[in-house]
Amino acid sequence: MADGEIKAYADRSGGIACELFTEIKEIEGKKVRFKIIYYHLLRNLVKTGDKVQKGQNIALSDNTGRYTTGPHLHFGLKPQYLIEKENRWVQDKSNGFAGAVDPIPFFDDNIDM
Repeated sequence: MADGEIKAYADRSGGIACELFTEIKEIEGKKVRFKIIYYHLLRNLVKTGDKVQKGQNIALSDNTGRYTTGPHLHFGLKPQYLIEKENRWVQDKSNGFAGAVDPIPFFDDNIDM
């Protein structure tokens, strides 16, 4: 979905996942990045630390992990904000969706990532 850096892993339930962290932008004086999640994968085509480009194939979807009923992709977009004093990234999880936001405004022709 965007240029960024990869974190690839398998979780405790056997699910294979890939997270993409976008480049840092400054919005209204705050440093912001997006965490883009891809879960229930068959396998990753990239590894942690790889830099990827928008449109690049990074994984194959499947049915890995607990509580799945068939092959599918669990996709999410979560804005994260830098707390500079602590040098750590946080996301506001108070929206009822664990911090995930509607990704549609961020697709092509809607916004420049």
